[in-house]
Amino acid sequence: MTVMLKILRPMSEFSESKVAKIIVPAVAGDLTVLPDRAPTYLLLRNGQVKALDEDNRIVHRFFVHGGVADIAQDVCRIESEIVHAYDDMTLEEAKLRYEKATTDEIKDYYKVIIDEFTLSSK
Repeated sequence: MTVMLKILRPMSEFSESKVAKIIVPAVAGDLTVLPDRAPTYLLLRNGQVKALDEDNRIVHRFFVHGGVADIAQDVCRIESEIVHAYDDMTLEEAKLRYEKATTDEIKDYYKVIIDEFTLSSK
């Protein structure tokens, strides 16, 4: 069984894929979405959405700037104003965007990415 992951930005779909499970950065703590999960609506914090295969290997990762997750009928819809695919971002790019950010809220988002890459040595 699989779960459909849909990641949306305002006015556009960013990504869509079927995966075994999804880990979302909920405000109250990370939540794992499995097939047949009860409907849930969550507020998200800045962080990573991780899509995993049947062997718990990460197959897709996305950085989200907060947002919401609407989970129902084996579909997890993530809506966030800013989304970056993990593989399309670098530490240098995150640092540059951090420096150019005009609000503390946006700086906080890029700081999460900088911290992730610093800890993982990407």
